[in-house]
Amino acid sequence: MKTVYSNLNIPFSLEHTQFQALNIIYEQFHRSIPSHSHGSDSYEIHYISEGYGKAKINDPYYDLKPNTLFITGPHIEHSQVPSSEDPMHEYCVYLKIKPSRKKTASTPEDSIAHIFQQYPF
Repeated sequence: MKTVYSNLNIPFSLEHTQFQALNIIYEQFHRSIPSHSHGSDSYEIHYISEGYGKAKINDPYYDLKPNTLFITGPHIEHSQVPSSEDPMHEYCVYLKIKPSRKKTASTPEDSIAHIFQQYPF
């Protein structure tokens, strides 16, 4: 089963940073997702709700299991391989930060938006 909401443009702000949710996907994986990365100002929020698999992020592999949440940011290479016995189910939200509103002088370094941008994985 796969549910895709694409070509969305859901704007929201987090502190002084403007985001756009562009795609929301729910899928049970029966295939591997090949290694890829996204451009500047692009992020994916991945949530594994059921099942198991592995994610290769840059070089190391990470086990994926229910209630795993991870974010991949700009230029972070990542791929996913589902377990053949109990494939993972994933919710994925694709976000872009509006470049004109990236960190301003008034955004404190301990703010959630600043920390989000500084840790792309």
